[in-house]
Amino acid sequence: MAKKSKRAWDVSNERALQPFLDAVYRELGFDFRRVDAKELQLKGIDIIIRHGIGEYPIDEKGQTQWVNKGLKTFAFELEFKSAADELRPGWLFDGEKVTTHYFLVYDIRSSSSNVSDLVSFRLVSVNREYLIAFLENKGWGNRFMTEDVPMLMGDRKYHILSKSDPAVKVVRTRHLVEEPLNVVIQLNDLIEAGVAKELVPGEQGMEHWKRIFLRVSNTDKAGVGG
Repeated sequence: MAKKSKRAWDVSNERALQPFLDAVYRELGFDFRRVDAKELQLKGIDIIIRHGIGEYPIDEKGQTQWVNKGLKTFAFELEFKSAADELRPGWLFDGEKVTTHYFLVYDIRSSSSNVSDLVSFRLVSVNREYLIAFLENKGWGNRFMTEDVPMLMGDRKYHILSKSDPAVKVVRTRHLVEEPLNVVIQLNDLIEAGVAKELVPGEQGMEHWKRIFLRVSNTDKAGVGG
């Protein structure tokens, strides 16, 4: 069976998330702008948030392949194969990326299997510098992850680094063209470690955000119809 790539599908679904994310940023009072320039997006920038005199380039990541699955983990890309079958660094350790934070959309709930029919999601902000330092302090740095772990895995699909506090494993997805190698981490463990912060539902609670998302959904549908 021929291998497939889901990158184009991921991009389409992440675009469907954008109006909902923009509504979240406005509700939280963020001063932000979206980035359209391809060269900046390749550096890992989807939006730039301005706070005080600083600007923070943010990479938005959505768990759009797992709608209504309720996953509590997130996959951080370590490496992948290019279209030319060359092994390339994944976005987590890629020195060309200027991302300061990842905004991770997970536990996506929809009235159908489509992101466009979104009901709710959870949103966590992960400080990239803190995350890399956290992994390195555990002995799970770039070289270990991309050189030692694949040797330990062999032909196996995954290798468990820790079963709890934090729960971490490395997974190779061989049925995709890119064969990405990801480190999969429980997000609550990153929050407890001070590496991540919950933005949604946060203090407002999920019912508050469901009302916000419903307004966004109704606005989008009215726009399509009108």
